[in-house]
Amino acid sequence: MAKRNSAIIHLIQEINACIDRGKHNDITVKKMNMHIDKGDVFDFLIDNTDMSLSFFKDGCIPTDWISKELLDKFLVGRVRKYYGVENNGLCLLIAFLSGMFSDDFEEELESDGE
Repeated sequence: MAKRNSAIIHLIQEINACIDRGKHNDITVKKMNMHIDKGDVFDFLIDNTDMSLSFFKDGCIPTDWISKELLDKFLVGRVRKYYGVENNGLCLLIAFLSGMFSDDFEEELESDGE
């Protein structure tokens, strides 16, 4: 599980750096929701941003488990009310990814044998 946590933290840091530099503001909440629903968030980020995601691209960390958790655990259609995000899709992704560190989520992972 430590490797997974490190992967999520790395991804959050990369997204945060892009937002800080004012990059990729064209990635809307609607667009991010679409890629979460399709399960291709990582392909989208790798193909459409300049983030350093070789950690994921090279297969060091399988991306399917993050994509599945994004789809299964979070209220994609209710982002403004629950996460305070209404415009920037990268901010939405940070909200979702940081939510993976909640006590309930960690307990669920542990109960699944992770």
